[in-house]
Order: sequence, then structure tokens, then C-alpha cells
Amino acid sequence: MTGLLDGLLREKLISRVHAKQDRRQIQIRLTSLGQAKLDDVMPGYYQRVNQLMQALTESEAMHLMTLLQKIYQQRHVFENKTVDIKNQ
Repeated sequence: MTGLLDGLLREKLISRVHAKQDRRQIQIRLTSLGQAKLDDVMPGYYQRVNQLMQALTESEAMHLMTLLQKIYQQRHVFENKTVDIKNQ
């Protein structure tokens, strides 16, 4: 993650700001250049996602949405900071 953020920082797309209440925390903020980049790429991204979804029937798309919602509801499993590799 640090490498990805370092690259975005070098390109001036984000900035790092230490939190006032806890200097150990670092907040990542999108710069105006970063926002402009997002504004530029997002319409094309949404267009490609739309083209991708057109390959599905309405029923398949609804089924996909149901499955994705189910997965989303289990997102809390990522909140566990420790991973026991032996039990996987």
C-alpha cells in the first residue's frame, strides 16, 4: 500500500496529512490534480463497466447484484487484523 501511495504522492495526485488529534495517524487527501485525473478517467471507466454488464441478461445482472450484496455484508471479516495462516 505504501508503494502505491508513494507513487500517487510523486505524481501529486494525493497528499499526506498528519491527524491533529493523533500524529501517528496519516490522512490521505486527494489533491486538485488528483480530482481532475479522476474526473477525466471515470466517465470512460463507467462506460466500460456498462458495456461489460450488457453481456448479462436482466436476470443474470440481478443475480450478480444479489451475490455481491451477500459478499458485501460479510466485509467485517477484513476487520480482524490478525490472520492465522495455519488454520486456513
